Amino acid sequence: MIKIERSLLLVDGIGAAIWIAILCVIGGFTLGKPETASATVYTLATQVEQMRSDMGRMQSVLDARTRQHRQLVTQTSKQGKLPQRSPIEKGLGTFTTLGNATNVNLISIEPVSTVLYPGVLEERFQISAEGTFEDYLQFLQAFERCHIWADLTYLEVGKGTEALTSTQSRRRSEMTLSFYSALSPDEETSH
Repeated sequence: MIKIERSLLLVDGIGAAIWIAILCVIGGFTLGKPETASATVYTLATQVEQMRSDMGRMQSVLDARTRQHRQLVTQTSKQGKLPQRSPIEKGLGTFTTLGNATNVNLISIEPVSTVLYPGVLEERFQISAEGTFEDYLQFLQAFERCHIWADLTYLEVGKGTEALTSTQSRRRSEMTLSFYSALSPDEETSH
């Protein structure tokens, strides 16, 4: 039994020596010469420093974007909210003024329907108008610049009804103008 224990110890010792030799060879190839190792360390240190610098710049950009986001959220919460009650009279007055300024004759304006969405009330008006194609283009451009919570949700311009010149004719149109306002949860259940 003593011989077996010694032979096992001998085999273990030889195995350990082989592993140490393998690790030394691998270490020698990996680390290379001391000059190469120090150059590698220097290169890695330079890369780490560059990454720190890049991270600092990215953090500055992130901080600036975060400040910008907070400012936009604050600004939007003050300016971008739907009104609690849509100023329909003022909006229709603005719409009529735009029609007069762009030679679009508003023939009739009639309330059509009210549509409820989660948190939003849409009030629709059917509008009949008359004008030239160019007048309608000017009218729509002016409408886009207005600051009212309304949209033209439907527009159909018909064929010319009265020839003004060889290239222009008055055209009849049908539009749906929608005004929007915010609904509180209490108002949603009452509608």
